[in-house]
Amino acid sequence: MKQALSMLVSAALVLPSGLSAVAADPIEQRLTQVAQTVKQILQIDNTYTSFSGDLEESTFRALWSLNWENTEVSLHVTASENGTIYRYSYQINDRTVSNSSTAIPSFPKLTQAQAQQKAQQFLNQILAAPESAVLSSTDNRSTVNGSDYHFNAFLSLYGLPSPIRISITVDAETGEILRFNRDDQYTIYTGEIVDPTVYDFSSHPEIEEYARTQLKNTFHLRLQYVLDDSGKRAVLRYVPEPRDEFYVNAETGELVNLTELTKQLIGDDNYYAAASGADMESMDNGLSPAEQSGIAQMANVLSQETLDKKARVWPELGLQNCVLSSSSYRLDSETGDVTAYLYYIGDTALGTFRRTIILDGKTGALRSVSGSTWVERDGPAQINLEQAQQIAQTFLKKLWPEQASTCMLYQATDAENDYNASAHRFRFAQQVNGHPFPTNSISIAVDVTDGTICSLSKDYEATPTFDSADNLISPQEALDAWFSTYETQLGYTPVPDVLYAQSSDLTIYPGEAYPYLLELGFTAEQTIDTRGIDAKTAQPITWENTTAALVYPDLEQSWAKEQAQALASYGIGWLGQSLQPQKQLTQLDLLALLASTNGILVDLSEDGAEEQVYEHAYMLGLLQRTEREDTRLVTRAELVKMLLDSGGYGKAAQIPDIFRCTFADADRIPQAYYGYAAIAQGLGIVSGDEHGNFAAGQVATREEAIAILYQFMSR
Repeated sequence: MKQALSMLVSAALVLPSGLSAVAADPIEQRLTQVAQTVKQILQIDNTYTSFSGDLEESTFRALWSLNWENTEVSLHVTASENGTIYRYSYQINDRTVSNSSTAIPSFPKLTQAQAQQKAQQFLNQILAAPESAVLSSTDNRSTVNGSDYHFNAFLSLYGLPSPIRISITVDAETGEILRFNRDDQYTIYTGEIVDPTVYDFSSHPEIEEYARTQLKNTFHLRLQYVLDDSGKRAVLRYVPEPRDEFYVNAETGELVNLTELTKQLIGDDNYYAAASGADMESMDNGLSPAEQSGIAQMANVLSQETLDKKARVWPELGLQNCVLSSSSYRLDSETGDVTAYLYYIGDTALGTFRRTIILDGKTGALRSVSGSTWVERDGPAQINLEQAQQIAQTFLKKLWPEQASTCMLYQATDAENDYNASAHRFRFAQQVNGHPFPTNSISIAVDVTDGTICSLSKDYEATPTFDSADNLISPQEALDAWFSTYETQLGYTPVPDVLYAQSSDLTIYPGEAYPYLLELGFTAEQTIDTRGIDAKTAQPITWENTTAALVYPDLEQSWAKEQAQALASYGIGWLGQSLQPQKQLTQLDLLALLASTNGILVDLSEDGAEEQVYEHAYMLGLLQRTEREDTRLVTRAELVKMLLDSGGYGKAAQIPDIFRCTFADADRIPQAYYGYAAIAQGLGIVSGDEHGNFAAGQVATREEAIAILYQFMSR
């Protein structure tokens, strides 16, 4: 039974001398002990002026929420009574974020590596054997657009991976640990953790090989046509079938179906979403020509009454005992098509009946169906899977004869095996050369209670060129190639504690999570993100990494190499695999560089990149729309001016007669740029050319823009 206890403990509890002073009731004793333990682990000092503790106790464990506060900071810790830290939150009152999305930010005081080191030190401090965690540099990407670094990792037990995920946040300016969380605060794990050393798996590689064979047999591939990356050609590929989750118990060698165990744990509850209507929008009088033109697109749209009659032409939809509750129309302004949505509701002997019928608003042609019958169904379905398939195929031949004639059954879901669902579901896919092409398919569902069509949709627009079905590899070769992208991993797997949950002398209270065991076992983990196997070459087809990366192969001859690489590590620069350091700087180049400091990183060779860059510049007020000149060359003075304007120095730089600078050509700097030159020299972002000149009228290069930006962000 859950308890929620909140108490305020005297300030003496916060002091070492007061922690063992008073032994009152057991709750206070427990709070005293956990406060002592947590304070020692976290090395909490005595600067806090108040402390309180809340207890939440369930069937499985007790968690304390401990709160320390003073006028400057507050610290919140969730911990178990043995001192396991589940949550840590350190809040600084009136903490401000110095970087702004409307200005060029500064580099954070801590690098990612320095922050990661502090995070690792904190983890080593709070984790105790057999728990450990090692943060990886891939857990976080350096950024200047925030005040914090965020890291993630999975907890290891006895050096082996577990499903317990941890996260940690570090202040980029101070190095303070701001937040820590581990997700088993919300998942209950029961039982003992098995020490793997007692089994000495390293001396028995045949055990892992046996597990690998067992796991491999749980994968099944389907040969089908898929669109290649061009979208114009369909090629044959072996793709994975939906699969339950399995592991091999390392102690018993048993292959365990985790999906089935989970079903046993959570039961066969089924939930349905009811269809909802939409309100009609009203129209005003006094319409402009543009408005009248838009309204004209709704010409010849059928009335609600006419559409209702069109829908009821199909007895298979089961609308005989239903009423039309509402309707709505939606216009596709690009194509001029109008879609009509009719919402039906009715009461039957079995329950509440709902259908949404979607028609072409101008012709009344049936497009799709959705809906459900809300019933309490006991025993077998009135319509079995075989009967439902016959109903579905007959209806499709009547509704869409051309497409139905080219389709074969691709997937069937029996309601009896789908959490007691109220419909059998089918997907029919186009067949080409004897193989399915599921990009073109029809999905349909048949209500088990009365055989009516309760769901219908069609996606049958693709017309690619189909590759031949010659010289294909065998299913076994495909499976071997697919499983080569996996490794067998020994670790701890969350396994539903079915016996514990079903024990008659235990009570799971409302709102409590069901328990899991952390079992030592082998799982198959994919090391290459693969979407299928080429049916002719047996090569894995991988997903492309779309994460933008800044790589410059042309830096060796640039004097700004270090600055360019430093900015690139923060995602600042230009995409396109080339810096072109000596290239003259254009207006577009400069604005794209400044946009990247706010996380907008573009490849200027791609269509539409320019628009994204200029919209960002307009938003920040860097220039007006009439000032756009993509290819105009930018002088050194203009470069410095835009940089300082972006950084918030513009108004100060324009104050007349208050600045002095010592450039060799100071007397030749145009008055409009003199204040900018002086501020740039004062900030140390520009030191002059080889002759000490500001060279205001000289066209800047891309490497000069990189170097000056780096100096500005290092201020």
